[in-house]
Formats: sequence, C-alpha cells, structure tokens
Amino acid sequence: MFNSFHLQAVEAFKKSEYVQAKTLFLQAISKNPEVPETYFFLGKTCFLSDEKEEAIFYLNQFIEITRNVTTQENRSHAFDLLGQCYAANNKNEEAVTYYFAAIENDLSCVSARHNLGLSYMRLAQDYLESHLENCFTLLKNAHIALSSALELCADNPMLLHTAASWHEQYIDLLKKLSKDKRIQEDISVNFMCSIHYYREALAHCKKDDLMLIKYNYRKSY
Repeated sequence: MFNSFHLQAVEAFKKSEYVQAKTLFLQAISKNPEVPETYFFLGKTCFLSDEKEEAIFYLNQFIEITRNVTTQENRSHAFDLLGQCYAANNKNEEAVTYYFAAIENDLSCVSARHNLGLSYMRLAQDYLESHLENCFTLLKNAHIALSSALELCADNPMLLHTAASWHEQYIDLLKKLSKDKRIQEDISVNFMCSIHYYREALAHCKKDDLMLIKYNYRKSY
C-alpha cells in the first residue's frame, strides 16, 4: 500500500522536481520499507538526477525485493536503467549483462535492445585500432540488437539515428580491412544505408530533435 509520501513523491517526479521527489521517496521508505515501487522510482529519480551510484543501489534493492514476483512489470525497466548506469561509467561489458536481463524479463523491451546495440558499438570502437576481428564480432552483435529493436519500433527517430551511426562505424571498420573492389562496393552500400536511416530519422523526429540528426546527416556527405 502506498503511503502519502510515496504519492507526493510520484507527483513531484512527474513534474521533474527530482530533488523534492528524492526526499519524499526516502521518507516513504522510512515509513514503509517493503514497497518495491518506491525503490524503483527512487532509483529512476537518482538516474535522472545523474546520481548513478545511488541509482544502482536503489534499483538493485528493487530487483532484490521483487526477485520472486514473476509479474512485476518494472523489472525489465530496472535492468535497463542499471545497464545505462554502467554504460554511463564506460562499463559497457557490465551494461550488456543488464540489458540481456531486461530483455529476458520482457522480450518487447525496445529500449534495452537499443541500448544493447549502443554498448556493443562502444565496445567495438575500443577495438578498431587494435583488434579488427573483435571489432567485427561486436559490430555484428550490435547489428542484431538494433535490427531486433527496429522490428519492434521502426519509427523511433533515436533508434533510426543509431542505425545510421552503426553503418558509419561499420564503414570505418571496412576501411581498415582492405582497399579491393569488393570492400569498396560494401562501403558504398553501407554509406547509402546510413543516409537512408538518417532520412528516416528526420522524417519521424520532432522539431526539437532535428538539429543533431541534421548535423550528422550533413557530415555523412
């Protein structure tokens, strides 16, 4: 049962008043420490306040409390947020494990599939100058994750933008491999794919999101 502190905290959270929301969620926990949703919202509040370590603590508390609850709808979201916390600290290998946990809890979790692709791309970038085979494998994994996300949500501009970026990153890898005709043709194909996804992103995004996508679209040329 939610107490008044929890309900007030949720209202503050909805208004993006995260400092007040955090205070109220902590008061709610002190009154009733057995309500899992309070830990989830507190973890999310800390995440949005860029307090990643605290977010990790409270999200793990939520996951622990709900470990035997098979119908808890926020578990997938909590694992996804945990992955984002680790990714923000450049711990992408750890992030990947949490994204898989999120997907395992909810196969339709587009955000986790998208973020999984992003972490694989960041890991691949680390190998671009040192180990091309690892880079290729990680980019292949990223492509699988992003493709599965696009199958579920083909009109999300952020996801489309990431798909375009994937093709650009793959071009960087191809340029390292060889300069023979087949590779050059593959580069051309991926360049056109990148342009296609940037155009799709532009077609679906809101006015406030146009600037970054337009910049990257022009940069591709």
